Amino acid sequence: MRSDRDATEALLRCGADVNGLCPATISTTGQFDAKINVRGEVKIQGDLSPLHLATLRGAEPVIQQLLRYKPDLGLMCHAQLDLQCAVSTGMSIQADIKVQFKANALHLAILLGREDMVRQYLAAGMKPSSDGEGTLVYLAQVLRRQSIAQLLAQNGG
Repeated sequence: MRSDRDATEALLRCGADVNGLCPATISTTGQFDAKINVRGEVKIQGDLSPLHLATLRGAEPVIQQLLRYKPDLGLMCHAQLDLQCAVSTGMSIQADIKVQFKANALHLAILLGREDMVRQYLAAGMKPSSDGEGTLVYLAQVLRRQSIAQLLAQNGG
């Protein structure tokens, strides 16, 4: 991670756009619901900012660094979520779900269950209520991220 921080700092000092979008594809695997064993791969592809990329990679030191350069916290990326999951509740169900959506870094942190990042974004001034009528709290609840849902509700979501 140290090399990521060094490279990020060098680019930002040379005038790189902290809000610049570039095409990227990021994949991560995870467990979305331990009660019914939903596991899957989340593949985000689209035009992503450095903050989006750092969130998806779980690069908290880079996020802290980017936040010092005052990025647009409401910047939305166009992304596609490919969720391939296997559900086991006594019988096995396979599903392949593709959804196109707009997301900011807070949405991505919630989607991936990264509570520390959610805290960082809220502390930096990102407002959960800016997305509409409790959508982020609802997203966190659906994904069974109860501690994140409570955190968002306490901060105006």
